[in-house]
Amino acid sequence: MILIWAAMLQSWIIFLKGFLTCASLIVAIGAQTSFVLRQGILRRHIFLTAITCVICDAILICMGVFGMGRLVALNPWFERLICLAGALFLIWFGLRALLRAVQGTSTLGVEEGASGTARGTIVAGVGFSLLNPHAYLDAMVLLGGMATRLDGNERASFAGGAVMASTCWFFLVAYGARALLPLFRRPKAWVAFDLGIAVVMWWLAFGLAGRLI
Repeated sequence: MILIWAAMLQSWIIFLKGFLTCASLIVAIGAQTSFVLRQGILRRHIFLTAITCVICDAILICMGVFGMGRLVALNPWFERLICLAGALFLIWFGLRALLRAVQGTSTLGVEEGASGTARGTIVAGVGFSLLNPHAYLDAMVLLGGMATRLDGNERASFAGGAVMASTCWFFLVAYGARALLPLFRRPKAWVAFDLGIAVVMWWLAFGLAGRLI
């Protein structure tokens, strides 16, 4: 019985380690989080947005923890390809945000009731999740590297903790964004938000482009 409890405790400790490690990597306003935040403010496919990002993160985390991290580390061309695709995607999205700010088209009066399309939401969520080299480096290299010292069951606990951190974060951002609705009923708030999004997207794109040199 003591051995069983000790094994369970060890499993929970590794689960918590995976949770805290992933949380420290994901809790930031990057491209993926900015997309989820905007969808939450507009109340556009909130659950679909969050679950799409969670599923994509879970796939990357599991790939990294269960062995793909070594493969990525041995193939630099894969990282360069993802960096190029990610930079182009972020430049495009930043340009769209800048145009919205200049034209003043992102207001709750115009878009609050707009549903958008479920397909477009999924495509954008997948794009921000999988065309993001930082996600590959974090999930496949860092998390994958930490998991190399663990055995099969321990890796499962570690991956479970990391996926739980991702789930909590994206659903918190998606549904917590509703608290910002009073602020974003003001057109000027949307202009500032879209300008901020454009700056973040282009800053990230610049960082990715630097990896190609």
